Amino acid sequence: MSYDLVVWDGQRPATDDEALTSYISLIETYLEDDPTPPGPKIVRYLDALLARWPNSELGRLWAAVPLAEDASGPIICLNLMRHQAEQTAKDVADLAQAHGLVCFDPQEGRLMP
Repeated sequence: MSYDLVVWDGQRPATDDEALTSYISLIETYLEDDPTPPGPKIVRYLDALLARWPNSELGRLWAAVPLAEDASGPIICLNLMRHQAEQTAKDVADLAQAHGLVCFDPQEGRLMP
């Protein structure tokens, strides 16, 4: 079982409801049909994730690897191992914010941080 976070490149929605709408639209556009290569900001974010958590830790933290497999255009879905979610989710969200990206928790239906 995983704990999912979604990170995307775009203007931060003003509310959690707006974020949910954006999330659904981005998933339908970029991940359900024909995925496109991840955009440059997502690639830089992926690089930062791998710098923070090297390959040796990936199987312990992430439920789905390689991470880039769930990236398309301006969006990436990250599947954290549930037992690591509480510790790691905040760091993942903070790193997204540092890269000018939006982080959304679809389980809670809320923006992070």
